[in-house]
Amino acid sequence: MHRVFVYGTLRTGEINAAWLANARHHGAATTEARFTLVDTGAYPAALDYGRTSIAGDLYAVDAATFADLDTLEGYPVFYTRRRIATSAGTAWIYLWAATRNRYWPVIESGDWPRYRQNRA
Repeated sequence: MHRVFVYGTLRTGEINAAWLANARHHGAATTEARFTLVDTGAYPAALDYGRTSIAGDLYAVDAATFADLDTLEGYPVFYTRRRIATSAGTAWIYLWAATRNRYWPVIESGDWPRYRQNRA
């Protein structure tokens, strides 16, 4: 099993949540305040620098689901992954690896669903 921290479209109620239908939800979690979360338009991207704590959820996934998530996230071209400390323990996070568009808005709250609701 792999513990994965999700912060965007894989969260409950989001467009890609079904990808985690067979995963075990371990509850809400937050990262340390050392990232930047940006709005790419259709989904968020976490950048491996900054001062923002990102809100998300922790899941335990099997090897097949982990491989599926790699495909969904475009790993390793668009996203890379790294193990990080969260408020609920260590987990993998997908971090933006491709070139950043400097016009992408920063999500100051670090909370994609809340930001997306207020954006509309």
